[in-house]
Amino acid sequence: MLFLIVLFSVLSTETAQTWLAQKATNYLSENLGIEAKIAGLKISLTKDIELKDVYLADDHQDTLIFIGNLQFHFNGFNTTNKILKTSNVKLNNGKLYLRKHPEDDVFNFQNFINKLSSNSSNTTASKNLFQWKSSTVEIDSMKFIKHRLGCDDSCTNIFIDYSKISIKDFHLNGGEVDADVKSFVYTDRYRFNLQRLSGKAKFHSDYIEAKDFELKTEETSFSGSARLDYTSLRTLGYFVDSVTINAEIQEAVVSSEEFRSWLPAFPDFGIIEASGHVEGVVNDLNGTNLKASMGSTSFEGNCSVKNATHAKDIYIEATDMNFVAFVEDYQKYIVPLSDYELPGNFKKLKYFNLSGSYIGDLNEIDLKGKVKTALGNGQTDIALTNVTNPDNLSYKGFIDLKDFELGTFLEQDDIGKTSIKGNVNGTGTTTETLDFSGDLDIAYLDFYKYRITNILANGRMYESKFTGELSVNDQNLQGQFDGLVDFNSALQHYNFNLALKHADLYELGVSKDTVAVLTSHFSVDLDYEDINNFKGELGISDITYAQKDNFFFFDSISISSLYSNQKHSIKLNSQLLDAQLDGEFNIVDVIPSLDQITGSFFKFYSPEVKTDLATLDLEYKAQIKNVDLLTLLFVKELTVAPGTEINGYLRMPSQEFKMDLYSPEIKYSESDLYDLRLSVDKVSDSGEIDLVVKHYEYENVSSTPIILCST
Repeated sequence: MLFLIVLFSVLSTETAQTWLAQKATNYLSENLGIEAKIAGLKISLTKDIELKDVYLADDHQDTLIFIGNLQFHFNGFNTTNKILKTSNVKLNNGKLYLRKHPEDDVFNFQNFINKLSSNSSNTTASKNLFQWKSSTVEIDSMKFIKHRLGCDDSCTNIFIDYSKISIKDFHLNGGEVDADVKSFVYTDRYRFNLQRLSGKAKFHSDYIEAKDFELKTEETSFSGSARLDYTSLRTLGYFVDSVTINAEIQEAVVSSEEFRSWLPAFPDFGIIEASGHVEGVVNDLNGTNLKASMGSTSFEGNCSVKNATHAKDIYIEATDMNFVAFVEDYQKYIVPLSDYELPGNFKKLKYFNLSGSYIGDLNEIDLKGKVKTALGNGQTDIALTNVTNPDNLSYKGFIDLKDFELGTFLEQDDIGKTSIKGNVNGTGTTTETLDFSGDLDIAYLDFYKYRITNILANGRMYESKFTGELSVNDQNLQGQFDGLVDFNSALQHYNFNLALKHADLYELGVSKDTVAVLTSHFSVDLDYEDINNFKGELGISDITYAQKDNFFFFDSISISSLYSNQKHSIKLNSQLLDAQLDGEFNIVDVIPSLDQITGSFFKFYSPEVKTDLATLDLEYKAQIKNVDLLTLLFVKELTVAPGTEINGYLRMPSQEFKMDLYSPEIKYSESDLYDLRLSVDKVSDSGEIDLVVKHYEYENVSSTPIILCST
């Protein structure tokens, strides 16, 4: 006992404690190759030790570690295993400077760890592996710097001006650390501040692990467990591609802005919320049972992502998922990264909800599953390519759309909703770029305020053309189409056959008569620019038209048109009448010119005087065969006998008009005219009208012949 008292008295002297401090620094230098200085050392009878101004240098003789004050309770030192055991460790006013000089391959701390590590190439250090175990460690006012010298703009340098850490069960084994971190906070000079971190942590030469991990910053929070695996501490600097992540995320709210302060290549996605299991490297990451959201966009399911830090090269495989993407989020987050603006009609979808799978990048995608949008719902199994170039967008697969607002999507007011399913294969999304083939079953299509049902279509849309087959089996419209329709705005071409088996014109909204049913067969071969410029042939055969009290049948109607060098010739042949127009004229100019001619003959009719009438040089003729259907439809009280002939000419602006009319009989209401001849001859402001009626009856009362002349 007396010996211990004497020994403690000796060790309590300043000389003895200075000697002990020198022995400790010599041990670090001689056995571990580490230059160290200790300014002060105090040892109490209860084995409480205090060190002041502890300094450890790196290989460049710069400060690596400095500790202003270090206190701990000494529990023993095993000289055989080189294990220091302490408790109640308190460290204040410390500094840890991690530096990498341009000429060095690794940071200075790596060399320090190599000297402590059993894997060190330094044989002396490997024989003198140092371990430190402590039940508690409290660190306050610790400064930390990680700095690549000469690289300030492109490197991820760290400047933590203040940190405070509370640890239990601390174990330092060479350069490896295990600890139960109860609390860790820090203030970062340039980035976000850490408000709370806790968990059971391990920092080893080839992995970092955190269990029961919780983290909180100004905008980010995380709870769960995570492990980072790497080949060496050096590879931590190449985190994106070299560090393997294995994390079980209970709940995470990640600020892209904060994350980007560490990884500038990461896209700006705003606030990301997530949970689930994640495994892999940042640029080859796999997730299972994931839940994630970004803005209004959300994901739930399994997903693997490659090239996450390079948006234009990103590749995603998502299965068993429910994904909801909003157009506003796409515009906010994706467009700045990909330089791809959604076409205007796609923006009308507002959101896209897929329950199924997504495989591909932002340019080539395979979609399979149930789909919901603001314009309608459905199912799809389709491959998309060139997504970022709508003019060359390609798609191939199966679609099944329910109650889809097609007119809104195509910006066509005359088209409403549709339900459609079938196989599609094509490119482009606009009228100018579309090349689309499909075999479609259209349950219904709203067209001109009528819902057409039971439509089958098999054809191709390309260069503003449709070619193929179309059949309709609606209650009020039945027929088959086979041929070509060219919607080119400059010159449209029609070459098709249409078998109209049944058309209820009243139910379709075409006729006001409650009974108006039409059947016919159309054969069309026309080039059409506008009503004034078209050429080709139109044939209508097997025509039946039923009204409430009438039924009509016509064998055929044919219309032919030739247009060349301003010369126009139109012929009509039918059971109703034969007619022909020849000359230089535009059809739309004929009626206004006749209107002016009529006004010059009859004082009771005064049309608006027009001085800008087009030039006309037109000859016409017509022969009436049977126009009962026309008069019944348009002037029910009028009857015109077969054999009626009309011919003449019209020339403008000279106002030359000639008409010769002969009719065996014309009847209107109670008036009946027989063997009627009418001649009209007009030149400029003068003209003649001659009318001869051989026999006239009114209400069964006959009269003598009528002869009228007027100039």
